[in-house]
This record gives sequence, structure tokens and C-alpha cells, in this order.
Amino acid sequence: MIVALEHLPDPAEAGALSAMMQGGGFLIAAIPPWIVAVLHDLTGGFHAGWLLHLACIAIVTVLTFRLAPRSYAPAMKLETPEPVTV
Repeated sequence: MIVALEHLPDPAEAGALSAMMQGGGFLIAAIPPWIVAVLHDLTGGFHAGWLLHLACIAIVTVLTFRLAPRSYAPAMKLETPEPVTV
């Protein structure tokens, strides 16, 4: 939840982002085990499942750079957030 607060300055917007991250994340996390089981049944091994995991890593890497906080302002027409110093 703290990560959502670092991404958006408004608590209401951060709460909505947190809810989307929690709900969407749990739904997304529930799907791959089922897919890997189906792939195992179809192929007789875990090779296809490992390739699926590698593809997911590549996708998440791209999304991490695309969904960085500095990209929110242009997309949401907000002022550019000040960098957070720790």
C-alpha cells in the first residue's frame, strides 16, 4: 500500500491504485498455476511451463519501465511528481 502512496500524491487516487493492484494481482496470480498444469498435461513435462515463466518475466520487465511514476503525469495530465528522497 505504501508503494501506491509513493506513485500518486492524492490519497484517494492512491487508494484506488492500491485496490486495483491488490485485486488484480490476486486474480492474475491465480491463473498461471492452472496454465502450467494444462501445459504439463499437454506436453508431459515442465519445459513449456518454464518458457511461460520466462515470457512473463520479460513482460513484467517491460511493464516495470512503462509504468514508472514519471510516466503518470503525461498519461493523467498531472504535474510531474517531485522525486522522493529517503
